Amino acid sequence: MSKFLSFLQKIPNIIDQVNKPKADQDLVPVFSSQENLPPETFFITPRIAIIPYPTQDYSSILAGYFNTHYGRKYMVWNLSEHQYETDIFGGQVLDFIYVGYPNPPLEVIFSICNSIKAWLDTDAENIALIHCQATKARSFMILACYLAWSSFDYQNPEQALAHICEFTKTERINLLFPTQSRYLWYFDRILQGERPITHKVKLQRLIMNGIPIIEKQGSCVRPYIQIFKGSNMIYSSIKKDAPPLSFFESDMSISFDIDLEAEGDILIRCRHQTKDNKRITIFRVMFHTAFVSDIHIRFAKSDLDFANTHEGFGDDFMLDLFISGSEPVEVEQSQQLWRYIEKRKKHRRNSERKVDTEEEEEKVDHELIEKFKDKIEDSGEEEGEEEDDLDAYFQSLESKGK
Repeated sequence: MSKFLSFLQKIPNIIDQVNKPKADQDLVPVFSSQENLPPETFFITPRIAIIPYPTQDYSSILAGYFNTHYGRKYMVWNLSEHQYETDIFGGQVLDFIYVGYPNPPLEVIFSICNSIKAWLDTDAENIALIHCQATKARSFMILACYLAWSSFDYQNPEQALAHICEFTKTERINLLFPTQSRYLWYFDRILQGERPITHKVKLQRLIMNGIPIIEKQGSCVRPYIQIFKGSNMIYSSIKKDAPPLSFFESDMSISFDIDLEAEGDILIRCRHQTKDNKRITIFRVMFHTAFVSDIHIRFAKSDLDFANTHEGFGDDFMLDLFISGSEPVEVEQSQQLWRYIEKRKKHRRNSERKVDTEEEEEKVDHELIEKFKDKIEDSGEEEGEEEDDLDAYFQSLESKGK
């Protein structure tokens, strides 16, 4: 079951708890003022706020303020990599946790947007609170998607993100990981009407062109590759009881034979084993096979998370991924995604029709005023003629409404 459907099932339970006796809420603070809120709290719209991760220091302050001022009419979207005790928030927390991932999968991003809209539509007084963890990047990215998804004020998610950055006085440069920017682009392409089809592809080979200098003494890097689909690791280049090979700057490139079929959201992670056997991630990249249109995908340094700002990677570093056997796959996630899209299009059409009708009526009203201004001011006109014209006007309005 998707998180969105689970959320919809949860809404009645949340509403039922609004009038629960106070005894059930003893753990929830009911104090605090807006002046006490952490400085990282921003109401981006009157009904949507970005809040900091509810640490031990912040949770009482956040819960105190929102319980006092909104009661059961707020919901928290947890986009961090950690679950936490939610009693202090009255259990009003939805977890979208993807440990090690830069952002949720594409279909889940759309389900988050739908869940926020469903919550806000349930009650005009409901508000949505969004948080991630340290950098605010996930929160900003998801909220930018939601604003572009739900509002006519933004032409695309990037424009919405620029507004959020300006509002919060946050630098846009290097705010998002390259993968997050890629998924922002995916999201925009779908909003613009593109309907990519998920493909099952065979990942044949991965080549690192250029040797990253992770250690300055001895070998530069001892890398191994891991590939994830959802919460499952579906490939690892490292063998049990066999350490990864060492590479020097003179090696020029590193190649991994993969030979793996995959579809949908794919996360590739490269790790380095240090001399004291610690393992650290040196880059990762996530992409969706629906947007793969060639047998060769090239990622520049600027396209790779962590590597894009790491001095050990040369500016000409590139990651080449060779694929084959692309064939369309109609998976349940894709079907759910297009249901979300069709629902949004229907909502947009209805909203646009309402706006067009209001504008047309306003235009006709203005024309009517201009048309009869002289007659209203001129008492010498025949009243019967004016009534005939007014009858014609109202008949035209009735015909437009049919």
